[in-house]
Formats: sequence, C-alpha cells, structure tokens
Amino acid sequence: MKNTNLFSPIVLVVISALACACGAPKPEVQIASSAGEVGYAAAYPDRFAAADKGLDATAAEARASMGELAGFPAQITDSDWNVVRGVYERADAAGRGRAYAEGLAEDRAVRRFFDEERDDLGRRISGSVNSTVAKEVSGVEIDVSGTVAFALKDGVTKRLEKRLEATNEAQLYLERQGEAVGKKDVDTLAEQIDKVSSVCSMVHVAYAEQRVRLTRMRAEAEDVADTLDAEIQSEGMRCQDPALDKGGKKGCEQRVAELMSARASLDQATGAYARTEDGMLAEQDKLMKEYEEAFGALLDAVDQKIEETPPPATK
Repeated sequence: MKNTNLFSPIVLVVISALACACGAPKPEVQIASSAGEVGYAAAYPDRFAAADKGLDATAAEARASMGELAGFPAQITDSDWNVVRGVYERADAAGRGRAYAEGLAEDRAVRRFFDEERDDLGRRISGSVNSTVAKEVSGVEIDVSGTVAFALKDGVTKRLEKRLEATNEAQLYLERQGEAVGKKDVDTLAEQIDKVSSVCSMVHVAYAEQRVRLTRMRAEAEDVADTLDAEIQSEGMRCQDPALDKGGKKGCEQRVAELMSARASLDQATGAYARTEDGMLAEQDKLMKEYEEAFGALLDAVDQKIEETPPPATK
C-alpha cells in the first residue's frame, strides 16, 4: 500500500525550520570553548586567577566610587539644580546602556594596550624624529624623546576621553545647557558624569560580565587539565626521540617543564576556588542595592538644593 502522506515528514521539517527562524533570536553569539587548544590551556591558570581577582577588584572599585557620590553636590557652586539633577539622571542611565558599556570596554582595551606598548612606541617615534632632524640639521644632536613621549601620552588620553564622552548622553546634555551651568561647574560636572556612569556600569554591566566569564572558565577547568595532561605526555615522548639534537632536546624539556608548571598552577587555582554561582549572584544583587541607595541619596541631596534655592525674580 502506497504512503498517501509521502511529504509529511518534509513538511514538518520545513515548518519546524520556519518556526525556529521566526522565533526570538538568541541574544548572544555562541562561541566554542578553546579548552582543547594547548596555547589557551597553558595560559589558562594565570587568566583564571586574574579573572577571579578581577571580580573582587571590580566590587571594591565600585564601592569606593559609590562613597564619592555623596560629596558631589558640595562641589557645584553656580548651576541650576534642576539641570544638575538631569545631568545625574542621564549619567546613571548611560551607565546602564550598551553604548557606554561598549565605549568603556574599548577605552580600557586601548589604554591597556597603550600602557603596555607605550615605551616601545615612544622609542620608535622618537628614533624616527631624531633621525629626520639629524639629517636636516647636520652635525647637531637633538633628542626629542621626552617631548614625543609626553605628546603621545597626552594625545592618546585626550582622544580616548572624547571618544568615551561621545557614548554618554549625559555629556551631550551638559554641552547643551549653556548658562544654566556655571563656568566653574562645567569641568566638575563632566568629571562627575564619568564617575556616576562608570560606577553604574561596573555594578550593572561589568560585574555581571565578569561573573559570567568566571563561571564559563571554571566549567572549562577539567577539559583544560585533560589538554595539558595530553600535551605533557606527548612532549615527554618527543623528548625521548634519539633523533633530537642537543638543542632540540633542551627546548623540548623546557616546554615540558612549563606545561607541568601550568598544570600545577591549574590545580592550585581551581582547588582554592570557593565561589558559587548563587554566591556571586547574591554579591551582585548586594552591589546593585548599595549603588541604588548611594545614587538615591545623591538625588535626594539635589532635591534638597532645589527646595532651598529661591525662585528667579520676576521682572
């Protein structure tokens, strides 16, 4: 007997595919683990330890910054307090948003790169400038290294500040206020915006991202251990190869020693790891509550200033 519903399985597959395509997209790209890669596995213990310490460092930095919020109103001398309130509200909103979070991540990445590479970059630029000047002014020794290093650092710092400000709606709002903000208060408010947005982002975005990263890395630990064990065994066998010359054997043995050191560091790092997902979530909730209280107190202080400020005289 012929199957009268021959295309039903195909139809069901097509319908299922369309249903998946029309459903809500996954919010994040799924990235495969690198735990099976030897280079990643060898560097993993240091990266894991840094991520573990980084979570506590973010919480400590956030709390220190929260403590500064209470003193902000006292630093404002001649501005419309309603505008000041608007500045703080927008700074808080920016700190919760993706534009500022991405700008801050880019800012930190570039600053880290520049801090690590600044000396080498300065030497290369200074060497090129010194060489050019020497050719132009024959017989004269001119060293512009100090000037170049200062200009490079100053230029990079200022451009990074401008790029980050462009992602912060509060900074744009401040620029549009004109006489409502006293001249002495402009720079102060710009710095306060950075502080509010930064601490808000640390609490609502950075801590959560670091928590997720740490949880992911901890889940990779066993696979990383397997990768290191397999590579140690493989390299150990290679070191016994009689075809290796003296230099090759020495390099092989050094590599085995480095891998074994990484393996021991892995055991130490994961063995001392006492965090739980529930514990990290509880700490994040605590941080968020502390921030909301600190920011709420800041707005209350501004509201008090608004109430105490006499209305403008009528003509």
